[in-house]
Amino acid sequence: MRKESLVSLLTREILGRIAQGAYPAGKRLPAERTMAVELGVSRLTLRQALAALRRLGVLSSRHGSGNYVRSFSRVELPSELGGGVVGYDPGALRDVIEAREGLEVYAASLAARRRTSGHVTALRQHLAAMREHAEDLPRFVVADMRFHHGIAEAAGNPLLVKLMEAISQQQRFSQLSTAYRPGEQARTVAFHERVLRAVARGEPRRAERARSEEHTSELQSRQVI
Repeated sequence: MRKESLVSLLTREILGRIAQGAYPAGKRLPAERTMAVELGVSRLTLRQALAALRRLGVLSSRHGSGNYVRSFSRVELPSELGGGVVGYDPGALRDVIEAREGLEVYAASLAARRRTSGHVTALRQHLAAMREHAEDLPRFVVADMRFHHGIAEAAGNPLLVKLMEAISQQQRFSQLSTAYRPGEQARTVAFHERVLRAVARGEPRRAERARSEEHTSELQSRQVI
């Protein structure tokens, strides 16, 4: 097995433990030596996986203390909406997904009406990056989020883009909550292909339906319907 694949598998395993509550939000992870023994890996491989999770924003490092699971508890609204902070329960994934659906389904519809050839090219590049990095979770999630924001940009509404940016931290958390599951990357790519096809063809209703079905699938995979 290639080293990169082992690191990716380990990253998913740790994500799974976080999603299932074994490593609670706001709490320090066990010491590296303890984790390496528990997970059956070398400390070097573990450090690479922990570094990947820090890049994803899942963990934060405190000097002299260790790695902590980040809490996703506040959403800062754009100044155009009056600014301020909205509270958020990190366990309420349904709330995040429903908020995303309201924004992303409408954004997909607008994108199908207003996209330019440049937007479509960028979306294809993001989708290609997702396929390329299917076994490299940090890069896959980055490409995935770029695809989502590319749809918002193609919608041609600057405020919509700002709203997407405002919930980007929660969006990443909701994506990561099932990213550790086998086959999740392939399912995500398949849904995004349908959205992109509808946007490129200028078919708003198909774009809406494809995006809505993806969110329904997310809710089902998290067993929160």
